[in-house]
Amino acid sequence: MGEVQQPERESGVIDRRPTVFLADDDDLFRAVLKDELIAHGYAVEDVSDGAQALELLAMAADGLAASPDVVVLDVRMPGYSGLGVLNVMRRFAKRPPTLLLTAVPDPSIDVLARTMGAFGVLHKPVELDEVLDAVEEAVLSKARRSSRV
Repeated sequence: MGEVQQPERESGVIDRRPTVFLADDDDLFRAVLKDELIAHGYAVEDVSDGAQALELLAMAADGLAASPDVVVLDVRMPGYSGLGVLNVMRRFAKRPPTLLLTAVPDPSIDVLARTMGAFGVLHKPVELDEVLDAVEEAVLSKARRSSRV
């Protein structure tokens, strides 16, 4: 887990790109999605399991890592599942919108995820454009919520 790099503008002011925390144990899928998110202007922190995702979220809560604008979690990962991470996140005062990815064709996962506060559930195999659209929607949703505070 490296530090999220933010580009610096010519004036020396840091340009704040929306940050995505991505947790998926499929290394190839995670790498491709990370590259696509970066190409579309997002800063990305990626990890390969639920325990690392919780560690990254804890670091963000302590101010040791950038706070995510969106969290993307695979449902099935070693250690904590995406649903397990989402369950822990329910305790956070300020919870970023969270998208779950699943290859399991079980509608009860969608219902449970929504009940637990997930912003959305995407089913693998998923088109990258579909994930990008969902991330953009989640970022806009967070921005709308923040502007009301």
